[in-house]
Amino acid sequence: MTPPNAPQPPRLLDQVRERLRTKHYSIRTEGQYVHWIKRFILFHGKRHPRELGAAEVEAFLTDLAVNGQVAALTQNQALSAILFLYREVQGRPLLGCPGNPVSLFVTAVLFARPLILRMQGVAGELEVRPLRIRAGFDWPRPDRRLEFQRARLERGADGELEVAVYPSRSSAVLSSVAWADGLVQLQPGQVIARGDPVEFLPFAELFY
Repeated sequence: MTPPNAPQPPRLLDQVRERLRTKHYSIRTEGQYVHWIKRFILFHGKRHPRELGAAEVEAFLTDLAVNGQVAALTQNQALSAILFLYREVQGRPLLGCPGNPVSLFVTAVLFARPLILRMQGVAGELEVRPLRIRAGFDWPRPDRRLEFQRARLERGADGELEVAVYPSRSSAVLSSVAWADGLVQLQPGQVIARGDPVEFLPFAELFY
């Protein structure tokens, strides 16, 4: 039984604000994240997030897109806020599975696999450190998000190793995974010219 004068634990949104400030998020991001987390809770009748799971997150995001008609960027912002809530405040990792097969593959390799290994008690470094290898391609129109494109190592005209990317950026082409032997990691807004160093994640390391 809790003593009558015992201090009350901080409210959920106050915990969110505190964690955001501890992680040095901007004031603007703090306001956006608190807004979306509050909407998520209200959407589900003020139920506590610990009672909700992936299905409820999907229902909320679908409603935003279908009934709220928000832009994809806004929907991604809402998702980022909810993921922060579960990961940083609730201590409960939440993995969403994309609909496109290549996106699902990348999510499984980079996020689901290390999470499952850690839950199985595997210790040590699970994050694969990228190799710095020159690009055998141009990337003049970058995305505003972190990207992982299918890639493989090939020999350039001078016989040196370079990274080639799959010709199509579509995440629906599952055969591109068989073509590739790794992923190239592209930072938000990163423009690449042929010969620039890029970060390559070999499947041989990801599947050890």
